Amino acid sequence: MTYNIHIRRFLTLTRLGAGEGLMKHAWEWLFQRWDRSNCLFGNVAIIGCIFFQCLDGILTYAVIKIWGLGVEVNPLIVWFMSIMGVGLGLVVTRIWAIGIGLLFYRLGFHNVVALAAGYYLIIVALPWGLRFITT
Repeated sequence: MTYNIHIRRFLTLTRLGAGEGLMKHAWEWLFQRWDRSNCLFGNVAIIGCIFFQCLDGILTYAVIKIWGLGVEVNPLIVWFMSIMGVGLGLVVTRIWAIGIGLLFYRLGFHNVVALAAGYYLIIVALPWGLRFITT
């Protein structure tokens, strides 16, 4: 009974007037399954995801070697690097992130993979690159 009340409350909060909820459409788009795992969009998305993960790892390693561990803002990555060392900690976290991307790719959720690749390009790789180049 409580479960149904929470579902109704969630659906009520995500509705826009009389129409369907914006959140529902966003989730449907994000988790839209692609029929083929070898489509061009999915292939470009996973290659971009892997490339930007590697680029992030390389830039993070270079910046940490120059300015120290304090510049990394992700506490999970800092924890891995403090336990395993900078190089191994970065390799483990990058392999883990690439593995999650490959899982979504194999499940056909190419929009999720493309969103992750775009996130790593805009939010992660570009700021590290700019910080590394400008200093």
